[in-house]
Amino acid sequence: ERGVPKVNINPASGGSPLSSWFWPISRGRARELPSQWRGVRCTSLRAVVAIGLLCVVSLSLATTGKTTLQCQTLIACMQALEGIAESYADGRVVDAVPLVEQMKKFGEPARQSLLVWTTSSEKGRRNLAGSLLSQWHGWRPEDVPALANGMQMNREGLLAWALFEIGTPEAIEALVEDVRGRIGGGQSEFALVRTGVATVPYLMTLLEDDDAYPAAVSILREIGDPVRVYADQWAKVVNDEREIVAKRVGAVRALQAIGRPYTATLRQALSERDIPRLQAAATLALLDARDPALVDAMPALCEEKRPAQLVGASDESIWLSYARDTGAEATAAGPKVVPCLLSPDANERLDAAVALGAIGYGRSAPELARVLRDKDWRVVFAAARSLEQISGREAASDLTAVSQTHWLPEVRRRALQTLNSLASAGATPSTGFVDSSNPTSSVLWRHPLTVDSEILDAEPYCPSSRWRWGLTEFDRPVSERMSVRVEGWRGVLFGEGRGEFGGEIRWQPDAGPQQVVHSGENLIGLEADGSGAIAAIGLNHMSFNRGKAVSLHSDDGQSWMTTEIGTLPASPTRLRSIAPGLFAVWSRGRAVVFNHQQILGLASCVPN
Repeated sequence: ERGVPKVNINPASGGSPLSSWFWPISRGRARELPSQWRGVRCTSLRAVVAIGLLCVVSLSLATTGKTTLQCQTLIACMQALEGIAESYADGRVVDAVPLVEQMKKFGEPARQSLLVWTTSSEKGRRNLAGSLLSQWHGWRPEDVPALANGMQMNREGLLAWALFEIGTPEAIEALVEDVRGRIGGGQSEFALVRTGVATVPYLMTLLEDDDAYPAAVSILREIGDPVRVYADQWAKVVNDEREIVAKRVGAVRALQAIGRPYTATLRQALSERDIPRLQAAATLALLDARDPALVDAMPALCEEKRPAQLVGASDESIWLSYARDTGAEATAAGPKVVPCLLSPDANERLDAAVALGAIGYGRSAPELARVLRDKDWRVVFAAARSLEQISGREAASDLTAVSQTHWLPEVRRRALQTLNSLASAGATPSTGFVDSSNPTSSVLWRHPLTVDSEILDAEPYCPSSRWRWGLTEFDRPVSERMSVRVEGWRGVLFGEGRGEFGGEIRWQPDAGPQQVVHSGENLIGLEADGSGAIAAIGLNHMSFNRGKAVSLHSDDGQSWMTTEIGTLPASPTRLRSIAPGLFAVWSRGRAVVFNHQQILGLASCVPN
């Protein structure tokens, strides 16, 4: 919780208790987790962010070790820090404590020099200064303005701990403004949680802000029971018709952090039809509490040109999650969920397929049977599982086809499981969650009905590192191809991948300006395909692990279009052409074979 943690993460060299579960995760060996940690599901935003930060920082410490300065004067030490600052610009870190101990020998001039760095135009300087000053200690109230200025320039957040140490109203206000500027997450949020109930009055301006309020709700939840001393006061503000709307909205969102004990007050706000902003805030709060009273208020979802009614996220995503978690009490909402099975957004189709099973809407069997032909394996898996939950026997022939022909073995197995269940005597609709998660999963926070790469079997190992598709044998390329020449249109398609920060693909004609063809998911590789190209894109960061194969094509060499070929088991790692018009992409240890229209299957490992 305090910036750069001093932990030895390798148990072999006497690691801390944390390392007994962190080290296996960092090495991709979740099965080595101590038994008390297996299956833990962390829903706290603080826990999710803290684990991610711990992974990055601790692995860096394991490889860099302690860094010391070889200098005798302040000027010489500041020059020595310049070299370290370069590594901080691209995210690498060192243990700050030894550096702080050395710099403290020069007293207040050293601290002031580092404060100047916090507003530098160079990111490495700002990051390093924040890391050092967060460990400096001895901060005073008069330091708040300088620290607040540094926070404005460097919203990465480690200066938050200096403000936390000061703890004055001005320091808390600076932390709140940092959260507002970043819209949640980071060290300021942790520091406000650590400040405790004293933070609450300063969060009200965040709660009134339509963009920043989710962070404030998260902070209140993390502080926990102590915030309940304000609950009756918030309820009075919600019901006070003389109060300005913004304050009533903020009070509704504060009660959202507490949840069910105040649903009666939130329902009263829901009835304020002449104040749409207040009604929308109450709707979101009740959705968050999974209050069954909202079932009748659910709009018809996934309709074209339906105006957004809620603030903070996609209407469809929020309502579909609500239906899923409300379960059988939301069965009446089934007809409003079914249209999302036809959405062009694969995530909406997936959420709808999951929700229809969770609410037990039996009349959706024909529609679920149709999406068993979806290009996204996650949708097919969810539909097959939901057909078991609603006893959709009329889909037996479609399920049989999936169990025999789908390219992904886990999907075939899921369809067969549903068929066996439906064939059992006395089978009845399921009314509870079906936990399909992989017990060896390394992801410690996930909903029990989630359909993603974590439900798949462990990654297969191919000792020969060679695969076979039909009569064609091939190996995995050593590096990714990130550009291809398209002779038919006289130009080059090229791109880059920036990890969790996404990627893009551009078209550069031999004559003419560049244009962006794709922007978003990280680019893994490109291969030429006639007058177009094939791309593998995806994201593998923290709890996200997804990927797709897409086709890039143009009718005139000017405007380019992307067409999804299929969803991969997980984020791809390599792509190659294995025959004219035939490609292989590696995803979760599998060699997935496809053409420009569809995924064909998994290549087999060639024995040694």
